Amino acid sequence: MKSNITANNSLRLQVLSKSQLDKIFAASLEVLERTGVTFHDDEAIETMRKAGCYVDGIRVRIPSHLVEKALLSVPHRVTLCNSRTGERTMHLEGYNAYYGTGSDTPFYIDPFTQERKKSSKQSVANSCKVIDALPNLDFVMSFGIVQDVPQLIYDRHQFEAQILNTSKPIVTTATDLKGYADIIEMCEIVAGGEEELRRNPIMTLYAEPISPL
Repeated sequence: MKSNITANNSLRLQVLSKSQLDKIFAASLEVLERTGVTFHDDEAIETMRKAGCYVDGIRVRIPSHLVEKALLSVPHRVTLCNSRTGERTMHLEGYNAYYGTGSDTPFYIDPFTQERKKSSKQSVANSCKVIDALPNLDFVMSFGIVQDVPQLIYDRHQFEAQILNTSKPIVTTATDLKGYADIIEMCEIVAGGEEELRRNPIMTLYAEPISPL
């Protein structure tokens, strides 16, 4: 029997029953297979075709067995780490909940002048320093859209401002695949290499697709 363990037993709100959740899942499989979803990227469409999906122009219908096979590959637990110490600080599993900042705010109130200004690389860096020191915040998002850099690569500048000014796990955005690859490369440098980053991930991508139907 383990000692020195603190238990936190709290009430949880369960809105839907297991049978209701199963019903929603079955209906979702039906929509994906019969109605399908729209894709606006040729490479993604070809990937789906090769996987066994039915493709009609930009409409892709996904067989239920492919969805269920994909779900089996999803890890039951994802862990994010402190980028300086490697300590595992966020365990994304079960009913765990974590708190952090938001991201896409084009303006901010300058804390020194009280002026409303466009978010900049320095304002993101300053925000990250504050967030890093707050014990009630578990992760960092940019808290602003960097606007004083070339906009085609603003995501790289934004992430650089974050990774240099916090050790907490980062939830970031990327404008495209190349941008995300550059961000991963920055993470590898901080973590000490690709394998170290795989063992102790310090960042995750925040993506919000539009409705596919």
